[in-house]
Amino acid sequence: MIREQYGIQRVEAAFMAVDEINRNPDLLPNITLGIEIRDSCWYSSIALEQSLEFIRDALSDSDSCGGSGGHDDSRGFIRPNRTKNIVGVVGPGSSAVTIQVQNLLQLFNIPQVGYSATSLDLSDKSRFSDFLRVVPSDYYQAQVMVDIVHYYNWTYVSTVYTDGNYGQSGMTAFKELAEESNICIAEEEEVLSNAEDHAFDDVIKNLMEAEQANVVICFCEGMTVRNLYRAAQRNNVTSRFLFIGSDGWADRTDVVDGLEEIFIGGISVKIKSPYVKDFDKYYFALRPMQNLRNPWFEEFWQHKFNCSLPVKETLAGLPPCTGDESLSERYYQDTKMSFVMKAVYTMAHGLHNLQRAVCGPVKGICPGMLPINGSQFRF
Repeated sequence: MIREQYGIQRVEAAFMAVDEINRNPDLLPNITLGIEIRDSCWYSSIALEQSLEFIRDALSDSDSCGGSGGHDDSRGFIRPNRTKNIVGVVGPGSSAVTIQVQNLLQLFNIPQVGYSATSLDLSDKSRFSDFLRVVPSDYYQAQVMVDIVHYYNWTYVSTVYTDGNYGQSGMTAFKELAEESNICIAEEEEVLSNAEDHAFDDVIKNLMEAEQANVVICFCEGMTVRNLYRAAQRNNVTSRFLFIGSDGWADRTDVVDGLEEIFIGGISVKIKSPYVKDFDKYYFALRPMQNLRNPWFEEFWQHKFNCSLPVKETLAGLPPCTGDESLSERYYQDTKMSFVMKAVYTMAHGLHNLQRAVCGPVKGICPGMLPINGSQFRF
């Protein structure tokens, strides 16, 4: 399934940002910025495979095949047909996957800008020297959660976190700050986001053992929160706990889908992200026959509107698309849209400043810029 939020919209936001940059005569003059997008599927192993693929392509001395471009549908990404100068990498979305990718990229001094990875570990410049992000670290989320607990004079809480870098580093920050505020922790639970139902049932039962701790701090990925609420529902204790969640839950509609009533009363922290008005006009004008640079768009279109495109094999039982479909239907803008665009712009400004520092008055790419070295970037 190709998701609209957390997927297609972020791809199109990156395309839109690159288009704007290339139209701006004052940003990277005489340099055309390109973009190659890979699907990590939110898995570290796939993200590393994709990263190795484009690094290999960048280091290749000869054209891999003729033509100006193409993509390999079986692997789900746009495949370059000629050697390109890699400026840097934007993303991926999650902290755990970002850390794995950064460990690889820094071997080649390839700069990386994160648009969503908030792990406190990524602030360690001794480990991640070529990493920059446009969102604050989890330390600040943890501080907000402690402030909420302190404001309501709750001094005895339980905690749950997703097993992985995001949950572990966030909860470590929360516990340190909670201790400074004299907040005691009754139960501490760790669970995999994709664990079986019985594992989440065990978490709920363990939380219930702390009879005086009704507030649960959850530094969790979205599906962890959803599975916790489902476990509370199975055990008939939906009114027993007040969950305070991090941005892994926040305003994700897929987390609460079908469980809206039992989520009432919960609190989640969200990083402020302004609405990108210009994106709506751009996005609503997209059509599958014209939007050929996005290899996932046709499949997404068919699933969103439950129809078959004429140039594709007719999907079983689905009527043909009429051409009257509109992306404005059931539209909800991805809340990290502005971060994606800001990350692309950050990379462009870093390259712009590098070009000015190395090339002086010469416009365009000069020999001193190549190969691109992340340590020379001027963000």
